[in-house]
Amino acid sequence: MDEVEQHSRAIYEMVSDYMDDLEVPEAIISHVLLNLAFNMRMVAYVIDTEKPSAGGLKLDLDRMRNEIEQILRESKKGAEGFIKSAKTAIAEAEKENEPEED
Repeated sequence: MDEVEQHSRAIYEMVSDYMDDLEVPEAIISHVLLNLAFNMRMVAYVIDTEKPSAGGLKLDLDRMRNEIEQILRESKKGAEGFIKSAKTAIAEAEKENEPEED
């Protein structure tokens, strides 16, 4: 799992920089990344399978759906903590950006 986290952090930083440079909203990026994830999973299936088939791909996509559902369940469980952390981070960022009084 450490390797997954390392890659996730690195890609998150790259995507964040891309979003900042092009002023792309998070909602659009999340949709782009979701489509990209499915396309990459489909390509991986074809590359990694000796005799790929449409049926086999559908089964692999079902496995991916199960993985996504697990991530969604975990995200829902952590929703309260995430909101609390996000609000704190936003408040701290706003505080840092306030002009100093003389």
